[in-house]
Amino acid sequence: ISWQHGTEVRRDNASSLNGFNALSLWLTSTGYIFIEPDYLGLGISEILHPYCLKNPSAWTTIDLIRAAETFSFIRPDFESNDELMLVGYSEGGYVTMAAHMMIEDENINEFNLLASFPMAGPYDLSGSMVDVMLSYQPYDEPFYLPYVLVPYISYYEMGNLDEYFLPEYAEIFEYVFNGDYSSSYINSLLPNIPITVLLPEVIDEFTNDLEHPLRLNLEANDLWDWTPENDIHL
Repeated sequence: ISWQHGTEVRRDNASSLNGFNALSLWLTSTGYIFIEPDYLGLGISEILHPYCLKNPSAWTTIDLIRAAETFSFIRPDFESNDELMLVGYSEGGYVTMAAHMMIEDENINEFNLLASFPMAGPYDLSGSMVDVMLSYQPYDEPFYLPYVLVPYISYYEMGNLDEYFLPEYAEIFEYVFNGDYSSSYINSLLPNIPITVLLPEVIDEFTNDLEHPLRLNLEANDLWDWTPENDIHL
């Protein structure tokens, strides 16, 4: 069973640094092989975390599954039957569905995917999630918006942060997502209506231009428009 954890901002909150938890103790004591990927940019990885980016999210999970399989080959006391289940919540729901989609799209057949259980993930980034962010409504966790946008701007080489965010926030976003700061600390620096950290002209362009580069890149990372071959339990 590969468990994909929910959103983390601090690098040292990653699974590999926190040790065992109730979920891992329960599943391993009942005979399952339990793995939990850190994701890129968390744990010992010091790059910018590619939050809600389909490909790096999926491959990080698949690579750890492959590592567990390899370990079973070299350790005779550690056996795997190649059957796999994927489970995740929040960001982990997104990562779970991305991994399921990638396994099928790339015809990765070295393990037998029985089912996936993606929970509470932002699968429709360019639709439902955009609607929430453009609503100008207060939001309890305003850090989510820049946590998505900052890596998208970097990953897709869409320019500098000050081309998207008001100067006082562009300066903050240059460093607060480096893995050293908590989400609660970042929230304390932000307005409770997330969209107001953006330049007004950027909001206008994004709202009115259906071919806006950011909108197209979000659409490229949507996960809802495909037909799975194996069971998914939402």
